[in-house]
Amino acid sequence: GVLANVAEADASSIVAWGASRGAGVTLLLGVRDDRIITCSEFYGASNHMLPSIQADCEDLANNVISSPPNPVVNVAWTSAASPYVSGTMTLAEARHALIARSAALFAERLPRMQAHHGTADFVVPIEQTYALDQAMQALGVASPTYESFVYQGGVHTPPSLTGSGALTQTLLCGVTGGAYGDFGHFGAGCSLSAGDSP
Repeated sequence: GVLANVAEADASSIVAWGASRGAGVTLLLGVRDDRIITCSEFYGASNHMLPSIQADCEDLANNVISSPPNPVVNVAWTSAASPYVSGTMTLAEARHALIARSAALFAERLPRMQAHHGTADFVVPIEQTYALDQAMQALGVASPTYESFVYQGGVHTPPSLTGSGALTQTLLCGVTGGAYGDFGHFGAGCSLSAGDSP
């Protein structure tokens, strides 16, 4: 791994960010790995147990609809609901498969983080970020430990979430002391030097 093979890697400053499926992975990484000190996620799935997903899976099972309406439902259907309906998975196994993919159900384990989502995202519905918001509110977790940014008219691309790149850079670079990182859609990475503060 990086920590074992890159001399410059700092085990005390591990951060994570991801978009879409990568955001769901980022959330689960934050839940499961205590070394992650902060993360930023863009339009990720946080809860596969929502009633709307259950309703869509029931419609698929009953042939009311012929295909999942979005990728989040597709994951729930292919990984749990369809195997349960076909008899290859027990109800307990299907339930476990969905819970294990739902970071919002383990929100108390998440590190300091940001969530970014657009209101016009039809790939991953914004209800996924609202579910995470509700979980954090129930725990009494607020800014700066948890920050949620909703972008009116934003879709399933970082450029449509105006200002999200700067917010993410400030968060991630701030906790790493300005260490260089590659933030993909946001360009060159951290512009902070070790002595700067966000």
